[in-house]
Amino acid sequence: MISPVAAELTKETLDQLTGREGNRRKRERRPYHVLQWAAPWSDGSPPQPEAFRQIRCHDISRGGISYFSDRPLLDEFLIVGLAAAAEMIYLKCRVANCVRVDQASGAFRVGCEFIERIELPPANQPPANQPEATTAARLHSVR
Repeated sequence: MISPVAAELTKETLDQLTGREGNRRKRERRPYHVLQWAAPWSDGSPPQPEAFRQIRCHDISRGGISYFSDRPLLDEFLIVGLAAAAEMIYLKCRVANCVRVDQASGAFRVGCEFIERIELPPANQPPANQPEATTAARLHSVR
């Protein structure tokens, strides 16, 4: 269960990310078309930096986030890294659903529920400031 302090920090950060400061409507989904980071969380230990992949987000709410993937997800839990202002916050998420959204391209939309904010040691964080060529290549791979 998410602690009250983490819940408030997450709520404030999500308000900043979605531009919805002051709006307290519960779980309103907002378009969120940005690149962020995600890695599987499987054994209770932090993922290694190479496990993180850039994801193309679809929408976000206080309760969760969805993004596009080129393959179905088999993981039950993920760590999602969200860039907010000058910091990166990490949230443990439960994969709620994975739905094929385009037969032609094979794209899936992955829906995730936020569970709790976590602190990742610097050695386990994804690489920052990807070069444009790498970003474009990774974006293509996660359609």
